[in-house]
Amino acid sequence: MKSPLICDKRDFKWNLLANIVKIFDSRRAHQEMAKKGIKPVNKSVNMLKILNLAIFFSADISYVLKELKRRRELRDFTGINTVRTEYDLIRFISGLSDEQFIEMVLKFLNVICKP
Repeated sequence: MKSPLICDKRDFKWNLLANIVKIFDSRRAHQEMAKKGIKPVNKSVNMLKILNLAIFFSADISYVLKELKRRRELRDFTGINTVRTEYDLIRFISGLSDEQFIEMVLKFLNVICKP
């Protein structure tokens, strides 16, 4: 049995994740995604949050989606209003080229680590 994804603001991992979610929600991050042709931006940001949550806790995407559907507090924490299906997520990922994804991650890092 997998452990549930319960938000704990006292846990450093959840605090780090909260900072990452803030970056995804920032205006600058949205601008960079739009520049790279990743549209619609709001839907794409939600997809990236789901992917990040799965990677962050080493969980399957399907499990993260189930937890998001089940737990209102997790949806509130991540700012995800609408939980998409696995098919939508896979279609989003396959729509990104390797160069687009790498460039987008580098731009996010530039937003975090200002020169």
